[in-house]
Parts: sequence; structure tokens; C-alpha cells
Amino acid sequence: MTTIASRILLYHKVSNDPIDSQLLAVSPKNFRDQLVWLKENYEVIDLSHLIDKIKKTSLHGNEIAITFDDGYRDNWTQMLPIISEIGIPVTVFIATDFINSSHEFWWDQVEQIVVSTQKKSLTLCIEDCEFVMELSSANRRISAIDSICSKLKNHKQFSIRKAIKDLAHKLECSIGTRATHEIMAESDLKLMSESKWVTLGSHTCSHTRMPLLSEQEQRDELAFSKQRLEQLLKQDISFISYPYGNSIDFSPIVEKLVIECGYIAGIANIQKDLSKETSITAIPRRLVRNWNCEDFITWMHNPMGSEMERNALRHRANRLEQ
Repeated sequence: MTTIASRILLYHKVSNDPIDSQLLAVSPKNFRDQLVWLKENYEVIDLSHLIDKIKKTSLHGNEIAITFDDGYRDNWTQMLPIISEIGIPVTVFIATDFINSSHEFWWDQVEQIVVSTQKKSLTLCIEDCEFVMELSSANRRISAIDSICSKLKNHKQFSIRKAIKDLAHKLECSIGTRATHEIMAESDLKLMSESKWVTLGSHTCSHTRMPLLSEQEQRDELAFSKQRLEQLLKQDISFISYPYGNSIDFSPIVEKLVIECGYIAGIANIQKDLSKETSITAIPRRLVRNWNCEDFITWMHNPMGSEMERNALRHRANRLEQ
């Protein structure tokens, strides 16, 4: 069944990532081809315009907005030249605690450690819970990465940092910063903010799952990230996307705080199209993978019925074996 609907698309990285165990990267070629096709077949508009249409229930069913989460540096070096050339507006959501970081995001550090270790098994303790994982094949390493990331995202940043340090120690690995995984600096964000094709938004401060935090901590995450970006960029920050963004990753409390902290809208990662029932503080998106244009078109026509997401997940281990 072909689906034509208004959508917000979610990207993270534009890079040729040789491993990409989390399926966050889209190659520059595939990204360019996807945007060219979108521009020819949809009304690609900026997020603020689309949100106005949601508020007024005036969606026509062919609108698309493009968003990026996290704040990878390739958004500046790779993505910006492409959208500027094609003429496509994009909103980039920044986790502000990581600005200027010389380290990778923690989920990328997990990948780096597990992929590079010579060890064949792992026993890891996370807050007194012990986990045993096999690393003897590419498939088992991918499973270990998934398992570790799934467990760590249910902890606050202090516990995550401690677990990453323990992981590197147990697997006898040093942690570097790969060029494909660098995070934007203040200078990158300032220059990006000058582009007419880019709107910047908040992705909270620490990229912590909101239900793990007290109501005051949630308010601080929303308010302080907004404040830092506004002070840095000298412009209003109107939108926030929730870390991880599934329905279990935010609550009515967070939605209330979003409005109280001065945001216009809260953006989720719930895999749905837009409709007249869309809540302005729980706006869904659809996550795009590294598909060539033909596969991307197939997915756009039938995102729920496509096998492509499951195939992408199944084939991750192949890249470790190359």
C-alpha cells in the first residue's frame, strides 16, 4: 500500500561510516539523492512552517521537514554544503553538554571499544548488575553493542561515564576520537547558524532519558540547554527534540515543562506520519537509514510495510567482517 503523507524525517549523521553499528549515518551521496527526490516530489519546508500547519490543522499531505539530532560535526562539514546547494531547510537539535567535546558520544565509544578489542568475551558491571557477553564473532559483537547501549541509556551520565571507563579497561582498549564521529564546536554552530537553510534547536543538555530525572532536573535540562544556545547564537530557540524520543522516553510532565520553558514544540522519535491529531509537544518523526534513492523511494511509499529497516539491522555484522 502506497502512503503519501506529511512527515518529519530524522537524520543524525552524513558520513561514510565504515561500521555504523547504530545505523545513524547516511552517506553524502545517498543523502544528496534523497533530498533531490524529495524536492521533486514533496513540498519540503522548514520545521517552523510545518508546525504552524499542524497547529492550524492545514496539512495538505505532501509536506516534508528535515531534522538532525545530536550535533555531529559532519552536519557542518558534509550536510550543510548539500542542503545549501539543493536549497532544502533543515533543523538541527544540539545536546549542549557535548559542544566542544574532544570525545565521542558515549554510544559511539561503546562501538569503538567493542569493535576494536581482541578479547572474545566480556563481563561488565553496571551499578552492581553483572552482564556476561560473548565477542567471538561479528554478530556477537553487534549484539554486545546493542545490549550495552540498551542498558546504559537507562542510567544518568555519571553512571554511563563510569561504565564506559570500566568497559575500556576490561577490554584493554584506549578510546580515541574518530574523524567520522567528531562533535560540533561552538565555532561550527555559530557559522552554521548564519545559514538561511539551518534552524537550531535543543536536544537537552546531557542527552539523558527524561524519565530518569526528577521534575526539577527535567526543567533544568530544557531551560539550560535553551539558554546556552540562545546566548551562544544570539537567536531564539523554539524547538526541542527529546533524547531517544520514543513514547517511553518522555511524559506529560515533560510536555508541560516544554511549554513552560518557552518552547513552541516538542519533537519525538515516534515512527508515525503527521495528522490532525498530532500533539504539538509530541510530534512524531520517521528515522531515515543509509538507503540509495531507489530504496528510499520504496520506503517513503510504504514505511510501515517495508522490510528495509529489519534488513539494515540484520546486515550490520557484515561490515565488521570486511
